[in-house]
Amino acid sequence: MNRKIIIATLSLFALPAFATPPQEMANKARDNKQEQSHHQQRKASSDVMKEVLSLRDNQTAAVTEILKAEYVSMRELKRQGQSARREQREAMHKQTISKLSSILDEQQLAQFKAFRTGMQLARHLRNIETHSNSEE
Repeated sequence: MNRKIIIATLSLFALPAFATPPQEMANKARDNKQEQSHHQQRKASSDVMKEVLSLRDNQTAAVTEILKAEYVSMRELKRQGQSARREQREAMHKQTISKLSSILDEQQLAQFKAFRTGMQLARHLRNIETHSNSEE
């Protein structure tokens, strides 16, 4: 009798694992890995940006918050259709630059723009490399 109760109880806990399709589990694992990787990249680029722009501590915190908000907005934008995505992305970048201009001086803002362009170029090159390696 006790054995049947234990087996029934254990099977109740095991059901959710079987209810989740394998593809969904794989997607969650991939998303989690990408999020961790992205977090590490963001931390590294934040450290580099602080050094390149010669940011003071109060500037670093403010810039980080602005860029985090932009990141969240960009993630939401990725979930939408592609048609309006480019225009919305450009509007977000302009808004971010506007917010940063109240925190950074002109030289720091110019360096930030150059820094961001360099990061975008590096991301683009990584994507090209990834696609060319997957075709081989």
